[in-house]
Amino acid sequence: MTEGDTYREFDNASIITSADATVVIGRYKFRKRDLLLGGVAVLALIVIIILAIVLAVEVNKNRTAEAPGSAPLVQATPFSTVTYKETHQSTPFIVTEVPTAPCDTVPCLKAAVYAKMNLNQTVDPCDDFYTFACGGFAAANPSTPDLLYLTPTTKILFDNVKQMMAFFDYPVERATAHSYERKVKHFIQSCNNHFDKMNLRGQPFIDKVLKPIGGWYVLNNWNVSSFNFTQQLKQVHVDYWTTAFFGVGVRFNHNDWNKRVVELFYGGLGMHYRYYGEDGNLVTSITDMYKEYMRNLAQLITFDAGVHDTETDARTNIFVEDAFEVENVIANFLLTSAAQWEPHNPENLRSLGDLTANCNNSLDFVDYMKAQFSDAPEHFTSATQVAILTHGYFLFLCPVIANYSSTPEGKRKLHNYMVWQLVNNYAADLSWDYVHYTRVIKH
Repeated sequence: MTEGDTYREFDNASIITSADATVVIGRYKFRKRDLLLGGVAVLALIVIIILAIVLAVEVNKNRTAEAPGSAPLVQATPFSTVTYKETHQSTPFIVTEVPTAPCDTVPCLKAAVYAKMNLNQTVDPCDDFYTFACGGFAAANPSTPDLLYLTPTTKILFDNVKQMMAFFDYPVERATAHSYERKVKHFIQSCNNHFDKMNLRGQPFIDKVLKPIGGWYVLNNWNVSSFNFTQQLKQVHVDYWTTAFFGVGVRFNHNDWNKRVVELFYGGLGMHYRYYGEDGNLVTSITDMYKEYMRNLAQLITFDAGVHDTETDARTNIFVEDAFEVENVIANFLLTSAAQWEPHNPENLRSLGDLTANCNNSLDFVDYMKAQFSDAPEHFTSATQVAILTHGYFLFLCPVIANYSSTPEGKRKLHNYMVWQLVNNYAADLSWDYVHYTRVIKH
């Protein structure tokens, strides 16, 4: 027998000595002793987990108790009985209380009253908690004729508006030139102070707009010899934020988003441009109403200015015809001018020098742009290029401005047109007489 054959007889021998000592589970056999040891191990693991949980709870309780000045936010008290309806049986609840001082501050009392008013205590919260908590809101906040419905969100909005308006009514504390408080409060008061508006009537417009631009033809205090078209246009556009003849904007360059370009576009009409050039009874009635609107506002201003000479009505009619004529010319240009395709392309840009020359120097675009962008006048020279959104419009407009500027009558028409743009822009900010005429024509 070789050494390798010594233990061959044990190769196929079973280590399980008896069939009674095994348990068969499916295709697997387990010794009872192994199953017993496994069960003991699982049981020990469960016990360890339970002990760990108990220990963690106890440690947490001890830390909470040892923390100085600490107290649980909510303390449970013994069960109490609350009855909400006679038809319901008493229902036990856990009553919680917050260990704080009584509610005696204004915000706290307001919050408590708000919550109390919203309750509907005739409803069992176990049946319908939403109705119990919020069912009283509609009764506590009834709708009004000017408000169809009121929700918690709109109520908060209205309350915030009231608080803001109360703040705006306080006198200005910081009255420096650049004070945001002064600017905001004066702006709000100018909109809401209707009593002073009625007393002042059109006087603010006369003093703060007409006088700085050199007077007005209708008031007979304007001198044609001192009229400078570029200067008055700068005042209308820059000082009074009113569009006349054209408007100016700044946009990102469509071809290079890292650059910006100045755009010129048409503007300065009181109606849609198609109403000026079309025939028909409807268009005629609209233009007649528009002229009457112009005349009514002019008469209000002359009355408030105390000008009542025998020629006032004649000057008023000339003013209406002058302003409407210039608007009609602008509208006719628009009817025959198409929008510029790709106005930001280099070949479509126009230099300020070219625009000035096209106007026969009656409008200095370089000087105008420096006033419009007074924070960076160094960026505007004769070579500065701008985008023209309606190219044909400016080709027609500049020669017409030059033609008007060549005669005293034409200067008067330019002046009356620009004054009308100011009147039309600010009429809604004056007394109710002006507001009424504005609403009639625009609504």
